[in-house]
Order: sequence, then C-alpha cells, then structure tokens
Amino acid sequence: MSIATLVLLAAATLSIGLVAGYVLGYANSVMPGLRHADDRVFVSANQHINEAVHNPVFMALSNIGPAALLAATIVQFFAFDGWLVLVLTLLSLVLYGVTLVLTLGINVPMNNRLIALGDIHDAAQLAEARAQFEKPWTLMNTARTWTTSFSAIAALVAVVLVAAA
Repeated sequence: MSIATLVLLAAATLSIGLVAGYVLGYANSVMPGLRHADDRVFVSANQHINEAVHNPVFMALSNIGPAALLAATIVQFFAFDGWLVLVLTLLSLVLYGVTLVLTLGINVPMNNRLIALGDIHDAAQLAEARAQFEKPWTLMNTARTWTTSFSAIAALVAVVLVAAA
C-alpha cells in the first residue's frame, strides 16, 4: 500500500464527493424548487446564486479533486498499487474532467450571460432570459451530477483497494 496514493485518493474522493453533492442539490432541489417561481424570481435568484458561487471556498474545493487525482496518477507510476487502482484513478480523473468541460464550457458561460442581463423589468425579456437558461442549464447540470457522482465512486473504490492492500 502506498500511503501517498491513499492520502491523495482520499482527498480527491472527499472533494469530488462534496462537489457531486453540490450539483445534486441543484438537480434535486434548487432548480425543481425554482421551476414553480415566476420569471422575475427565477432569473434574479439564479443571478444572485451564480454570483455567490465565485468564492475561494468553492474554487478550492472544486480544484482539489482533479489536482489530487492527477498527483495520485503520477504516484501510481512510482508506487504501483495495481492496474485496477490505476484504471479507477484515471477513470475518476477523466469523469471529473468531463465535469469541468461541461461546467466551464457550458454552465459558466450561461451563468455569465444571465448575470450580464442585470436587473430586468420587462416581462417578455424575463420570460426570454428564463427560456434560454432553464432547460439547457438544467440538462447540463444533470449530466454534471452523473459525471461527478461516478468520478467520486471510482475514486472511492480506488481508496478501498489501496487501503485493503
């Protein structure tokens, strides 16, 4: 057993698991709850939430996982803990990479476009802003929920295998 691999995978599992819970919270409660809000509340709430997420705690949390997975992958080449551990670590890294691509390539630009609209008062503009945001953003967030969840599971199984060795 490599202690370095175990510590890195444990850190990655915790970080990715917390991010998975965050996106699941959106998929399971925030967006379904806002579905029943009027357009003004929906748009304003999403603007404020998306502004608030840009904070040091969330940024650190969301970056610890991939950094720890990358480090664990590198450590695996020197302190080999088995092919299955290496494959699971790489799988977790790839799945979280997909999460980052979806987040940075789709969700964040949509967030930024919604924020840039500012305080809208016209009912038609509010309805249009919501229509352009809600369904595609929710779909991508659901995809992120799956990729982060499976990334966390792969990392967790790798932790268990390393700890059992």
